[in-house]
Amino acid sequence: MRNPNAEAFNTFTADWKNRIEKLLNTTIFISGGVMSITIGAYLNGNPPYLSMVGSNMLRYSWYLFASSLCASILVHFLLVVSGAIVLKQWETRIHIDEQGTQTMDSPKWVHLLSWMFAVWAVFGCLTGLGLMAFGASYLLP
Repeated sequence: MRNPNAEAFNTFTADWKNRIEKLLNTTIFISGGVMSITIGAYLNGNPPYLSMVGSNMLRYSWYLFASSLCASILVHFLLVVSGAIVLKQWETRIHIDEQGTQTMDSPKWVHLLSWMFAVWAVFGCLTGLGLMAFGASYLLP
């Protein structure tokens, strides 16, 4: 028996998730691109002259772009965590013995190792972005 309300809800949820991912990917692309271009201008050895106000604006923009990238990465990570939680809830609702249904899953050690690498990847990326923005701000006079 199909529930049209549940199907409409699932379709809307999938579409909404795709919109969030597109917005976040656009944010990552723009923030990362602008940071790369502006920092590259200072690393090429012939940076343009900036007044104190201009250099402070650029310094704060690097911090804002870095924080934007960090927040976008965290939202992507939380979407993955959310999906994992839903998957586990789904698995606990399936009664394998009663219905004769079997779920296929990888070994627990693979899950543990994957989560450890994922947490390290997110932590390393966020820390690296913050340190890069902080260090790049010292390129300014």
